Amino acid sequence: MATLPSATVAQPAAQTITAYKAQYPVSLDGIVQPGEWNDTPMISISTAGMDAAFKQNGTGLLFLLEWNSSSIFCYDQYCFGGVEFGNLNNTGAMGTGTTPAIMLLLSQSFKGGYDEFISTTDATPSPVEASGHATQSTCGFTVSNGRYTVECYRPFRLTKATSSDPFHSLAAGSPIEIGFAVGEFSQPGLHEATDMSTYLLSLSNKTYSPPPVTSVSTSSSQSVTTTTHTSAPATPFSLYASVRQYGPYLPLAAIVIAAIHFVRRRGWTGKSPW
Repeated sequence: MATLPSATVAQPAAQTITAYKAQYPVSLDGIVQPGEWNDTPMISISTAGMDAAFKQNGTGLLFLLEWNSSSIFCYDQYCFGGVEFGNLNNTGAMGTGTTPAIMLLLSQSFKGGYDEFISTTDATPSPVEASGHATQSTCGFTVSNGRYTVECYRPFRLTKATSSDPFHSLAAGSPIEIGFAVGEFSQPGLHEATDMSTYLLSLSNKTYSPPPVTSVSTSSSQSVTTTTHTSAPATPFSLYASVRQYGPYLPLAAIVIAAIHFVRRRGWTGKSPW
């Protein structure tokens, strides 16, 4: 029996998230001020139910994360959301990989609201402090009406960071993998996360130019009927042509006109029109 060749399924290319050069400063208070993030696009991460934005100010990465509470993955003070930064050899879901990655998780259950973790394969991540390293990020974190808002800054010049921290590559201009997750600490393993091969984070020295907005003006609907009249061009009068056509009949026409005139004069003689 012949063996059919196995089909190779092409993996979709990773989507690159560009951190443009910042034009406006950011207050790391977890409150989006008007204009703070207008210099970079907002990205919807549908898998994790999160919106995110990234930009860089030359010394570090600024990023905004927002997500909503839900009855499944984020329903109490143990709800968390965050990102994972990894090198380009991680292909599994956020939290798994062949080399250590850095997870920044944010939750009301944390002292201070956030912490960084070292993620190795699918094992439970451990705080960077447990390995003698220091959290590099600085964040502001608020919750309002079930909406979580996080504003963070992570420097390119790392201090007491693990040597496997992917920001070493990012600062040198190489893209790194980035993952997103929202979940529940009270239910281990209950979370929604992207694959680490889905998104790449890359720096740009260019400023962001929003795409132009096309405005279409609509008016009330009216039925308009347009009628086009086509007129035949007028034929110019030609005296010469008329004489040629009607010349032979002119003497007879003169006799008829004279007779009519004579009859009319006889008819009106001796009569008053009054």
